[in-house]
Amino acid sequence: GGGPDGPPDEELVEDMIEGSGADVDFEAGGLPADFPEADVPLVPGEVQSGMSVADGQAWIVVVLAADEATADSAGSLLEAAGYSDESVFAWENDAYLVVVVGTQQTDDGRVAVQYQVQRK
Repeated sequence: GGGPDGPPDEELVEDMIEGSGADVDFEAGGLPADFPEADVPLVPGEVQSGMSVADGQAWIVVVLAADEATADSAGSLLEAAGYSDESVFAWENDAYLVVVVGTQQTDDGRVAVQYQVQRK
């Protein structure tokens, strides 16, 4: 899986997660079909990968934001949508808990923002 001519090790990721016994839908380059897009605002940018786990009870999404400022807007976007900031890295409302796992600069200057979203 993976290599210079393919997407990031999609098979490897699926193997790792399938080994955990969870039911997984991994999408390279897009959001899983059951991601609650209307309820969980993500930073603008290209979706690098999206994963639905535990029968649609949780999701892991990585978005490539254009720059650090865009990446840093993750929290304020969630707060504007009515989420409360219970800690430095987690936001929640009545339905979802959203953890912004962190940002990492890519080789082309964009910033990857990883979200972990869990249905309550």
